[in-house]
Amino acid sequence: MNYLAHAMLSPDDDLVMVGNLVGDFVRSLDGLPPRLRQGVVLHRRIDRVANEHPAFRRSAQRLVPTMGHYARAAIDILYDHLLARHFDDFGDTGSLDSFVAGIDRRFQSQRLHLPGDLSTRWESVAWLSSYAHTEGIRRSLHRLSQRSRRDVDLTVAMPLLEAYHEAFKEDLSELFPALKEVVTLSDQPAEQGCGRP
Repeated sequence: MNYLAHAMLSPDDDLVMVGNLVGDFVRSLDGLPPRLRQGVVLHRRIDRVANEHPAFRRSAQRLVPTMGHYARAAIDILYDHLLARHFDDFGDTGSLDSFVAGIDRRFQSQRLHLPGDLSTRWESVAWLSSYAHTEGIRRSLHRLSQRSRRDVDLTVAMPLLEAYHEAFKEDLSELFPALKEVVTLSDQPAEQGCGRP
């Protein structure tokens, strides 16, 4: 899952939320504050459950003929667009803009706990609102293309976003409650398998 999804799936604990947001960029759990480490572990658990879920696999399969093994990465980003565009259907309360503003305040209050240069690379997450617009998604796909080791243009997913919009939204509507359950279970005591340090 991508950044907006992880933000929406974060618990109330600010430091856990920060770890959940930046989980892809944290290589080692060693030396992390316990709650930040918990957030990174949560991030990884969410991604694992998402990747194994039939709804996610259906969505990715629609992109495979065009995008090959990049289909999963593209779906992560396209799902963020659907979450932003249909925030009333997936968010708990309020508007996307107010949600992102709140997440950004919480993130900035805790980002200095991030390891290495992550605290300077991640100064704000206010850009999460841009996912509501197709141009924001196009930019995100383009940036991911530039980070790829191969010469790939992930923006070819854009026409497919419109072509399969309703099908992707149905898949996400099936998947998102399962991911919320992951977060609920991670809040349980350690002996119930939440993975807390």
